[in-house]
Amino acid sequence: LNTIKQNTSLLTAMSNAYLDLGGGFVTDMNDNPLRPTFGVQTVNFTEDFTRPILESFDFDLNTGILALTFSETVNASTFDSTGITLQSIMFATKPSEQHQLTGGDLKSLIDDTVLMLVLSDDDLNVIKAE
Repeated sequence: LNTIKQNTSLLTAMSNAYLDLGGGFVTDMNDNPLRPTFGVQTVNFTEDFTRPILESFDFDLNTGILALTFSETVNASTFDSTGITLQSIMFATKPSEQHQLTGGDLKSLIDDTVLMLVLSDDDLNVIKAE
């Protein structure tokens, strides 16, 4: 499913939801193979309204790489590292317990379930100093 979601021109709307079936796909009860079917458009289509969830993350202080794992494929081009705040405790309230990222670069701009962020030198130095 996540591989299909990476292709934004496939199965994203009724206008691009078609199906081909080869003759060996299935047989009837008398072992007659399905007649090959090409270019059949869906009759019903439900759009994806499910929001992705961050499932886990890994951080390597030596390399400065933050790996974020999501519940489904995410659009890498919409990623904004300044929306991430690293915290030393679950419910941080003091500035000394948290650091909002100021930059960084994704290792790849390929849409996927895992995004790898290389923290900026400034952010990494602040984290190492604390």
